[in-house]
Amino acid sequence: MQEANKACFGGGMNARARLYGSVASKGAFWGLLRGTRGLSYLGVTAIISCPSAYAQQATTESAVGSNSTDLDQDGGITTNAVGGGGDDGGDSGGGTTTPTVAADIVPPPVYTTTPTGVSLADGSFLYSNIDLSMGGLELQRFHRTGLTQPNDPMFGKNFSSNFDIYAEAKLNSNGTVYYINFHIGNSSFGRYSRAATSSAVSPTSMSAEAGSATWNGSQYTFTNTAGDVYTFSSTVTGSVATQKKIQQIDFVDGRRQTFSYDSTGFLKLVDDTSGFAIVFDKVNTNDVSNACIFNRSATYVSAASTCTGAAMKVSYAYATSPAGLASFTDVMGNATTYENANAGITCIKPPGYASCKMSFTYSGDRVLNQTLLDGGTWSTTGMNSAFVKNDEFYIDGTPNEAGSTDPAGNQTSAVFVKTSLSGYSDPLGRGSTYVYVGNRPYLQVNNGLPDHGAYLKSATYPGNSGQYLAEYLGPYNAISKETRVAKSGSGLPDLVKLYGYPSSGTIAQRTKPISITDAKGFQTNYTYASFGGILSEMPPAAVSGAARPLKLTTWTQRYASVKNSAGSLVQAATPIWVKATETQCQTVAGTSPAASCDATATQTVTTYEYGTTGTNEALLVKGIAVSSGGVTLRTCYRYDQYARKISETKPNANLATCP
Repeated sequence: MQEANKACFGGGMNARARLYGSVASKGAFWGLLRGTRGLSYLGVTAIISCPSAYAQQATTESAVGSNSTDLDQDGGITTNAVGGGGDDGGDSGGGTTTPTVAADIVPPPVYTTTPTGVSLADGSFLYSNIDLSMGGLELQRFHRTGLTQPNDPMFGKNFSSNFDIYAEAKLNSNGTVYYINFHIGNSSFGRYSRAATSSAVSPTSMSAEAGSATWNGSQYTFTNTAGDVYTFSSTVTGSVATQKKIQQIDFVDGRRQTFSYDSTGFLKLVDDTSGFAIVFDKVNTNDVSNACIFNRSATYVSAASTCTGAAMKVSYAYATSPAGLASFTDVMGNATTYENANAGITCIKPPGYASCKMSFTYSGDRVLNQTLLDGGTWSTTGMNSAFVKNDEFYIDGTPNEAGSTDPAGNQTSAVFVKTSLSGYSDPLGRGSTYVYVGNRPYLQVNNGLPDHGAYLKSATYPGNSGQYLAEYLGPYNAISKETRVAKSGSGLPDLVKLYGYPSSGTIAQRTKPISITDAKGFQTNYTYASFGGILSEMPPAAVSGAARPLKLTTWTQRYASVKNSAGSLVQAATPIWVKATETQCQTVAGTSPAASCDATATQTVTTYEYGTTGTNEALLVKGIAVSSGGVTLRTCYRYDQYARKISETKPNANLATCP
């Protein structure tokens, strides 16, 4: 569905945030809108918007088993968040100091999800779990509320996964134009258009301009702002013929995932060139019975492999009336059970629970009431989510009015355009207004209809204490300017933060700022490698013309080693960029110094030492050596067969090399 389209995805503009933890029934999510941080109850998922430059990833400890979230979702729905920010400075070295930079410009807080994970915008319950994880490969399963789903997912009617990836091209009613969306896990990117007689693919909205798409006559590709390229199959269809499943993902750092299917289109294998693979067994037509993950340096894996005898295996069982996932058993044999209605989960019992830790009642597609184990009940109101999610509904800008009531009877209210927040008021009457843009098709915007989407264009701060403004004039709609308009009559100046971008380079380079200038005029400069990895970061000098702190990073390509069918270790298909060194130093003095170290000043070099090439540890950091002033301090690490760190040797062991 087009409303799930996002503009802030991939690389620095990634809308992902990782949320772990728990809150009480009256607790509150909190976070940074730019780099949102939050808490979750029972692995509840909060949805993140990244209207500003970069979303950071925040992690706190998971409260319930392996339950956690890492969810990409419609940027127009934003999490419960409280504004915060980082600094414009960088790591300093060589004895330099940085100036007192201006306070960061932070958008007003945004609240669209109850603390227990129910979206006010569409009444859906946001819940996800990382079922398997090894190295950089993971299987994440997430709940989808709704009587009607866009496809037949792999884990029962209302559970999908991060590997639910497909392109959907629908022909318009007169047969002249295809409209294309790219569904990637719990996100949708687009919409793009292609004339039936042409191979050219064009964006139809501002959010679609943040990526690019191609059609070669039989296959679609999609490239996100990070530079990751998704290639979709020409033959393997989804639930309907208009959907083509993912064939291969080439990540910008060199890592590649390939997807293998059986004759019915069921996903059998996800093979990652970082040296890991996930295998799926099925029950019925399209449901997963078992999933297992392998270190390919220890085990040969192919599309013919099964989970029989696998050490790292999870399993799933299903109910038939109403249909849905009934239980999930983790790698330790602990079971989480679910009860279902047609619209979604009605009860969750984590391992060891005899009663529902959460239970739900529905009104149509929406969660009406959510009751926690302590008896506290959250209630929500709002328009039918089937209308909210419909591409063609609300083209007249009809507002989506919603609200929630907590267990103590305190009420909040929110107004959305589709699923993009336009107004919010807390139980004390404090609130803000918002304008999001990006998803409305150009024609409708040009006709004066209200927009919606992932880009926060303007917002008012609570208490009429000023306004936040943002412009997105960088490449691929990267943010170019943020303004904090001072409260009227305060006598304070407006604050302005500027972002500069390169005029050439790869998409991974062009979507990252080469300069950020804060409200005091202090500028930090950056350079990047072709794959987007940072090469240099140079914060401002303490005084004009003085030496500037500098951090230089080098990278190297390394191959994972995997077993072939003969049982021998061979090189994986693609090399992966990994960090080689980081140098902290200072530049020479001057008004425009080059991004190079002053050879006469102190330098601190951190070297990342990897396992021997051609072994099962080729991509693992075995040691980190920090050298400065003729002294080297080395920390060493060891790993188990699942690439999990199991030991650490501190520098006081005085090791010259790591075993």
